[in-house]
Amino acid sequence: MTRLRHPTRLLVLFQAVAQIALAQPTPPMPAASAVPSPYRVEFQEIPPGKDKIETVLSGAPAPFSGQLFDPSTALRWANYLQQCKAKLVTDVEAERKISEIKVGFWMNQQVKDREYFVRQSQEQYQQILKLQQPTVTPWYASQWTAFVAGMILTGTLVGMGAYLKK
Repeated sequence: MTRLRHPTRLLVLFQAVAQIALAQPTPPMPAASAVPSPYRVEFQEIPPGKDKIETVLSGAPAPFSGQLFDPSTALRWANYLQQCKAKLVTDVEAERKISEIKVGFWMNQQVKDREYFVRQSQEQYQQILKLQQPTVTPWYASQWTAFVAGMILTGTLVGMGAYLKK
């Protein structure tokens, strides 16, 4: 199991998700097919019908070369343009609100990361200072004390054994 390096990041992430979910009136925009109906703009055919586009050559009764649209097709295309302009306004507004939430989240995250860095730096500096202080081992806790005591004990036991064997 991995340990989270920054447990506050998870909390901040959940807070950001809650802010995004509660943002009024625009939640984050997922893929186009999953967009809720108030934010999904369906183009309507006004007036309904099939487009009729005729090519007009120069010299024909039309005053120019190009395509000739019947009135309902021209009106339908004009309405598409109006709907696209309205969709552009709502999309820009939605993206602006999402960007504000994201910027707020990352600014908050940056502050938390900076606080974490300062705290970790101070802790490490304290550890370095503690390690730099000279440590004086008392005489009875040094390895030489155990060595000398072992030599004396060994000598005493060998001497007593030799003395008792005589």
